[in-house]
Amino acid sequence: MKGNIMEIRTLTSFIEIVHTGTISQAAKNLQLSQPALTKQLQQLEGELHTQLIDRSHSPLTLTPAGNYLAKQAEKILSLTHHTVTNLTTNKTMAGTITIGVPSTQNLVLLLTAIQNTQTHYPDIHFTLVNGSADDLRYQLNEGALDFLFALNPPRNVRYDQISLPGSDEWGVILHVSHPLANQLALSPTDVKDAPLAIPAQSDLQDQLSLWLNQPLEFCNTPITYHNQQDLIPYPQINHRAILFAVKPLSLPADLVWRPLMPAVTTPTALVWRKHDLPQPIQQAFLATLTDLINQN
Repeated sequence: MKGNIMEIRTLTSFIEIVHTGTISQAAKNLQLSQPALTKQLQQLEGELHTQLIDRSHSPLTLTPAGNYLAKQAEKILSLTHHTVTNLTTNKTMAGTITIGVPSTQNLVLLLTAIQNTQTHYPDIHFTLVNGSADDLRYQLNEGALDFLFALNPPRNVRYDQISLPGSDEWGVILHVSHPLANQLALSPTDVKDAPLAIPAQSDLQDQLSLWLNQPLEFCNTPITYHNQQDLIPYPQINHRAILFAVKPLSLPADLVWRPLMPAVTTPTALVWRKHDLPQPIQQAFLATLTDLINQN
């Protein structure tokens, strides 16, 4: 690729401009002259054949192309820092392990494995990334995550995985004033015609459709969510709403969780890319997690 398009130095300069909102302040922070930084930006825009920043506003504003590049550059710089840190510190068992974590009852197992790993290797740092299943899987495929705690883990030759004990149990989150809140469990008949908030992940939708005994398009589903935690306020706002959710570790006092009847469960696993051979710090974490699983 010609020029400076993907040079780390150029992307770092661009992100500094984005964060500060002015070329003059960004130049000071980077210890560059303002003309030198302006030239970098002009070269980047010239090689991409698009304007990245609207200079007619103060602070500077991003164009749609600039906004897209900023998001991608943040990921590239984070991945670069992560890679360099691990490569330069592996000999001393130090570095960062990044794990994608959806809503799961196995969070306690993960946190225990992290604590035990850091007891033996205090210089290993962990970054936990929350998000939708699809987004986390994309980040794993792009190399932005080392591991992923996956619901309904993919059976794919591209991945290695460790099955985790137990399964996540599905139920519904209701406001305490909901007519169904006093029931011990809910059947498909109980939720018929009620406004349902359901997960966006297609395989989880298939599970719920089987439980409901009808296609979801025939149900009242005004909201589809990617991140369960983001939807916790929904039944607090709409007291008639029903939020399909994995059993949470905790809830606000005005909400309750009730299991489904018959039960619906989802297996979980720790997943990583098969062609990414775990570095020593990752191997240490895997060994600690495996020991915990065997103890159970």
